[in-house]
Amino acid sequence: MRLTLITLAILNVPNCNGRVYHINEDDYIVYCTSIGCQWHDRSCYPKGVKYADVERNCKKTYLVDAFDSGACIHLKRNAKYPSCSHPVIIMSDACNYKYRIRNFDFDSGHSFFDGGYDKATYVYASYRTLDDLIDDGWEVD
Repeated sequence: MRLTLITLAILNVPNCNGRVYHINEDDYIVYCTSIGCQWHDRSCYPKGVKYADVERNCKKTYLVDAFDSGACIHLKRNAKYPSCSHPVIIMSDACNYKYRIRNFDFDSGHSFFDGGYDKATYVYASYRTLDDLIDDGWEVD
């Protein structure tokens, strides 16, 4: 199985659920970071391109596209904020490129899949830049 951009974005090794990392000295080999796991595969990235950079660029691209859509952005849960079970960036924040993480309010009368969700609930985290948001572990769901 040849790893592509999509499969690299998954981050987990199929047989042990460990993390993938890319070897810079080798052109295309990626390995698992878990001790004792023998999994390895080939990527499509040339020598000198770090897997972490590819992963970060993928996350940033997804977030930029989500902000450009101007709709509510649903995010994956972040272990740093366990009480924020359904993190979103509401529509008005997305339209104004404000990086504020809130919890979706199911009592608002909106569907969870409604891109027009715009209820200003408690702000769990706020960031100055998109890079700060990514560095804190947030990514598009």
